Order: sequence, then C-alpha cells, then structure tokens
Amino acid sequence: RLIHAEIRERHLRATAGGRNPGRSLRFLLPDPAGAGASKRLHLFLRWMIRPDDGVDLGTWSDLFSPSVLTVPLDTHWARMGPRLGFTRRRVAGRFMAREITDALRALDPADPLRFDFPICHLGIRGCCPSALHVRHCQACPLAPVCETGTRRIARLAARGTAREMTVVQPRRHPG
Repeated sequence: RLIHAEIRERHLRATAGGRNPGRSLRFLLPDPAGAGASKRLHLFLRWMIRPDDGVDLGTWSDLFSPSVLTVPLDTHWARMGPRLGFTRRRVAGRFMAREITDALRALDPADPLRFDFPICHLGIRGCCPSALHVRHCQACPLAPVCETGTRRIARLAARGTAREMTVVQPRRHPG
C-alpha cells in the first residue's frame, strides 16, 4: 500500500508539471486502493470501456473487457445495494462497491455494469427514496427481486389479511 501511494504521488506530480498536485487534483484522482469508492474514476472507466450503447462511449472497448469494471458507487447504489440484497455493508466505500459488482457479475459475468444505469436511475428518479414506504415498493419494477420490497409487501399483505379476519366489535357506551 505504501509503494502504491508513492507511485500515485509520483504520477500526480508528473500530471501537475512537477509541482505539488494540490488538494483538487487528489480529489479528482483519488487513491483506488484507499477506503473510498473512487466513483469518478469508476464512472469514467465505465464510459470508456463499455460498448457504445447511447450512454457509454466505448472508446476503449477494444483495450479492456467490461467484465473488469467496478460499479461507480454513489448514494443511490449505497441505498439500493443493501435493499436489493447485493451487499450487507452499510458504509459506502470500496468494499461495498466490490460486493455490489460481484453480485451484478453473478447476473452477467461478461458485463456486470450493464445493470448500473437502469438500477441507479430508479434511485435518481425517487423510486427508492431513503424514507422508504411500502407504496414505493409496490410501484417499483424491481419489487419481485428486491429483498426489502418483497418483505415490506408481504408484511403489508399479512397485516391486511389479519385485519380482514378480525371482527371488530362495536363499542358499548355506558348509559
């Protein structure tokens, strides 16, 4: 890790023309071996490596396979990944990104990130908000495969069935 950090620092200095690269360049080009998810880096690689499909450019598709990509973890993936059962981690970072990518890789080993754009955009559109209500789950197209959604919908159905089976006795008022 120490050697990796020295190599990264050397490349950042070269990029900055031999000067101290500064905070902004370190922010733009984070350490992929660090604890962070390196979203910008992984998003850039996704755009460049995945084939041209109207979202991704595919400029480097001849150089690299999409199977090596890691999901560009953002707030939407960090919220939806655990709900879909792709990870048990609660802290967004490099390890959560890897677990989500491994779960997507189980669905499509050749191109696990083909699911990134549609799933992430469900979160962006507000289909899976942080303040989740069962009505969101009922309207979600991922409900049949979502651990959280199926559990919430089943709980609601069980409560509804229990209410239907319960006969409510009218209250008797004294007097």
